[in-house]
Amino acid sequence: MIPSNEDTACHSYVDEVCFYEADFTRALCLPTHPLVRELFAYLHLAPAQLVPNSWQIIISCMVVWMSANDGDVIKKEELLHFYRLRKSKDPGYYEFKP
Repeated sequence: MIPSNEDTACHSYVDEVCFYEADFTRALCLPTHPLVRELFAYLHLAPAQLVPNSWQIIISCMVVWMSANDGDVIKKEELLHFYRLRKSKDPGYYEFKP
């Protein structure tokens, strides 16, 4: 569905997912990693509700954790131990903070 001028990325509809174009120009590809799906389901967020810098935190944690732990993937609980989710200054958006 093509969004109208009134739609923002934090609006979601049943059976639809919203992404920023920038997500794809920064190499986001589908299907998404199981950790990302589990994290967003647990947080009850749509992928577009997370500010771009927080996406970098998630991906960086995955890469560093895998290289430090012989290829093991970081778990949702471990990521949320180091970072907490908080509302962004922009209404409807969220970010991770240490």
